[in-house]
Amino acid sequence: MNEKIKNFADSISPLIFLDFLFESRKNLTRLIIYFVISLGLIITVFFMQLSYSDSSRAGVINAFFIIICTSSALIGGTYSAASITSEKEKKTLTLLRMSGISGVQIIIGKIVSGFIYMLALSLPYLVLTLLLTLFGDFNFFRLAGGLFMWAGFTFFYLAAGVLISVLFKKNASANSFFYFSMFTLHFLISLLDEWFYRPLYDYSSYKFFTNLSPIDVWVNFSSSHLYGSTYYGNDGISSLFNGTVPDYAVITLLYILFSIILTLFAANIFEKYLRWRED
Repeated sequence: MNEKIKNFADSISPLIFLDFLFESRKNLTRLIIYFVISLGLIITVFFMQLSYSDSSRAGVINAFFIIICTSSALIGGTYSAASITSEKEKKTLTLLRMSGISGVQIIIGKIVSGFIYMLALSLPYLVLTLLLTLFGDFNFFRLAGGLFMWAGFTFFYLAAGVLISVLFKKNASANSFFYFSMFTLHFLISLLDEWFYRPLYDYSSYKFFTNLSPIDVWVNFSSSHLYGSTYYGNDGISSLFNGTVPDYAVITLLYILFSIILTLFAANIFEKYLRWRED
């Protein structure tokens, strides 16, 4: 088992390295400006917050976790939605196939490289939240919950983007469909509650689909720590666990499981596409 994992990692590591290197070189100037500005922001916010109350620092920490989750949606999603379509446009899929990499390895390699790229972009703000937590009223669950939420949603945006990239031929089409689908998920999914529960007398207390919106998850995370109690919404999913687990943790786990399904589905479709090209 360990040997298979090692061989799999050895197979995709060149792809991950080249993707990350290409993206870094393409955006070198912007990355330098980004990290310089981020460094100044970290120093400023950190020393400002040292004299603030613990509740104020908690609010800043929650805000930065939501900011990096939003960045993963916009930047990570755009990156992954163009990952396979770029290979199609550059006619490099044949070269990847000739190198002996399978479709599954290509898909996972694209997701891993995107995750590393987003980790690098989010690192300044992750460091800031860690420093504010350590020098303030340390709350391990708030820090671990925020990291779990960020990692889970980053994985979801990357997996969804790669799947869309497999289904489309052009970068513009893939990115447009990704933005549309994410807008629907974040802002329009609550309409399903109106559709399904409107006939009920007390329909306003049923917000199942609204609770699945990433925005509602972020609000749930912020409220659960900012006010010292867990916010469940109108119909908390965490009631399935007798209120011991916050909504945002449960729903983030559901998104991770769904992301695994998206990854396997994308790998299956992509492998069939590569075989069709070879035939």
